[in-house]
Amino acid sequence: AQRHLNSLCEIVKWPAELLVRDGLSMLIEGSNRHISPISLKSFEQKRFPILNTGSGQAYLAWLKEPERRELISAALATTSAPQAFYADGEKTEQVFQTIRQTGYTLRDYDTPIEGTRLYSVPLLHQDGYPIAVLVLVTLRDVVSTVHFEEKLFPVLMQAAKEISRDFQKYSKFSTLLP
Repeated sequence: AQRHLNSLCEIVKWPAELLVRDGLSMLIEGSNRHISPISLKSFEQKRFPILNTGSGQAYLAWLKEPERRELISAALATTSAPQAFYADGEKTEQVFQTIRQTGYTLRDYDTPIEGTRLYSVPLLHQDGYPIAVLVLVTLRDVVSTVHFEEKLFPVLMQAAKEISRDFQKYSKFSTLLP
């Protein structure tokens, strides 16, 4: 995956991270920040609650509905933070449908620096099951959604497909799928 992250960085210049699901969290497993010519402050942690992140929503959107509901219920049972997004199951499913249609999530954060914008795309197994999520780290005042969709999204998706292909080729992941 690292060579694909590095190649992605050579093209788009922005840092990117590869996150995998670990229980009820998304965990950073790889990054190209060390070679990115655009240096942005990193998040202090490497593990993020699956419910509160664009990477988590991108991952959840591609799960089959029963597994998605089960995972969301388990995560909601362990958090004390309000989760208004997940309160209305029908609206939540509509958002996940939109994510699947667009192919990505967009989340704005004001941490670790104000104006951080993350675009997340899934790495999908050949049967459509999410393997991981590739996240492009940008600034909302610099990279518009239009610019992302026209210039960066195709490159990000190509990197995601290449990482996914290599992951399936060199791992035993397919034997772990439900």
